[in-house]
Amino acid sequence: MSFVGNNQRGYSGNPKSKWKEELLEFANKLNYKGKISGYDLYKSFSDENNSAYVEFNINEEKSDIYIRKWNVGESLGDKVANPSPNDHKIRTGSFDKMLISELGSVCTEISRVGLTKISKEKLRS
Repeated sequence: MSFVGNNQRGYSGNPKSKWKEELLEFANKLNYKGKISGYDLYKSFSDENNSAYVEFNINEEKSDIYIRKWNVGESLGDKVANPSPNDHKIRTGSFDKMLISELGSVCTEISRVGLTKISKEKLRS
């Protein structure tokens, strides 16, 4: 998920091509050989400098993705100790030295009002 259409990521050259290249590079660094899909958030939120809340839900062997505009100053609720450390991780480090680490705490009260289910675009079969 990224804002590609307005090049909010600041890619040089063709933003969509660069976005796909970046996703493939992440997959290669993680030694991931499966399918890759994504979504250009600009399709849904075409104002400049938007942010989005993106929610992934496991649905058997696939995932459903829901999005909504993120509002500046929106409450995240209280942070609590991560109840599922094997399911919630954080990526840190640079592209060349990417690390996946445990996420110590998570937010508990992010509003789900206004979520819209989206269809992902296949980026690699």
